[in-house]
Amino acid sequence: MAAFARVRLRRKLLRISGVEADFIEDPYLQVIADAGAPFANTEVRITCGRPNECHRNAARFWLKGKCAATAIGYYLGPDDVWRQHSWGVMGSGTILDTHSGSRRYFGVRVESVEAMKFAENHVSLTEVARFMKTSPERFRPIVEECRRMLALPD
Repeated sequence: MAAFARVRLRRKLLRISGVEADFIEDPYLQVIADAGAPFANTEVRITCGRPNECHRNAARFWLKGKCAATAIGYYLGPDDVWRQHSWGVMGSGTILDTHSGSRRYFGVRVESVEAMKFAENHVSLTEVARFMKTSPERFRPIVEECRRMLALPD
């Protein structure tokens, strides 16, 4: 199944641009292959973050309220190779990223409960809890959505 998703995603990416797609172990490969789309005509804002920790950086941007969503997918580097990447997406659609090497982005926007799961996977649970404690109003809708999801039927 993953091999077929990799072939489909590679075709999609190379139709957009580039000469190759560099696939590493990617737990999000299937969802990106199924639902990914180009982030076209989008402004990019560069900000500080830890080098080579794009998933953690994107999760922290979202936890801090710097962006409305995270995105998982691939970026096209200056060498024309697509690589796995994560970034923030601001309410206006502007991409929040930690490097300027990207020419194009392709992926899936991740919001609400799924963004929280992403954050829990890439930032320590202690850190997630700290952000939730310092900004309870911002996270209340997500907590309520989780409660509804976990509610047992009558």
